Amino acid sequence: MKVSIVLCSYNGEKYIEEQLDSLRVQTRAADEVIIFDYRSTDRTVKIVQDFIRKYELSGWSIEVNSENKGWKRNFMEGMQKASGDLIFPCDQDDVWMRNKIEKMSEIIEKNNNILLLTANYKSSYVCGEGYRKVSNVFTRRNRDDESVWKIEADKKGLYIMRPGCVMAFRRELLDLCLRYCFDEYPHDALLWRTAVIAGGLYRYEYPCIVWRRHEDNASGQKEHQVNQRLENICYYHEVCDKLIQLAKDKGDQEKLVLLKKIKKFWILRKHFYETRSIRDAVILMTRYLGYYLTLKMALGDLYIVMRNK
Repeated sequence: MKVSIVLCSYNGEKYIEEQLDSLRVQTRAADEVIIFDYRSTDRTVKIVQDFIRKYELSGWSIEVNSENKGWKRNFMEGMQKASGDLIFPCDQDDVWMRNKIEKMSEIIEKNNNILLLTANYKSSYVCGEGYRKVSNVFTRRNRDDESVWKIEADKKGLYIMRPGCVMAFRRELLDLCLRYCFDEYPHDALLWRTAVIAGGLYRYEYPCIVWRRHEDNASGQKEHQVNQRLENICYYHEVCDKLIQLAKDKGDQEKLVLLKKIKKFWILRKHFYETRSIRDAVILMTRYLGYYLTLKMALGDLYIVMRNK
């Protein structure tokens, strides 16, 4: 199977060369490495161009967008331009283990049911010139072995448990995703949710990258205000509608029933934020508590809404 890596860059001069080198020395070389830069204002583009020339890397290229499209649109458009049967999304500031492509490609090639394979990672937070390990909702649940198992759709199925930088997927999944996409839909979330509803999401516990966390990460930004939460909840309404349509198209009645229940949770959560209703709070904390990713998230709803009442 032909392997493509899609890397999106923006003002990444501090870390990108280390990432590029980790791609170059893979035990199974990628057939195609495409870097899409969205108008960096630092030396990122020159660093990439010099790196490609220095090592005479055939199949590697960089494309500078005519405008700053943002990381969401950049990744979506970039993945569509990839020609590989297997596509690996790639961030500019991580470091891949040397055997990442070899291990993940082999697993997918041996199991035709896998549409999307997510790996484990080692997470580090940049603090000055060093690193310190962080604990978050991902790392607390991670094991560190080489087991592979299927992730089934459940009432927490809309939450993304792995970042896009540890994903590898078949081209056919991307083709399916494009039928249920909408503007500002992050690529990793779209891939994860479509794969789980399609029955092809698998998890590989082996850590394949060092995921570098720092204050500039898109994944490291948090939102706490009521209006921002409401905006996020409205986004999940649209997600539910797209997934419900996917389940209908596939004739999967079981997942259709599940997704309709999940949508009721998000409708009630939106109503709670809009009305500050004590009745809504009670229902959320009793009937729908299991639909929250964590207890902390549920308590956060109560705190934010009541604080602004």
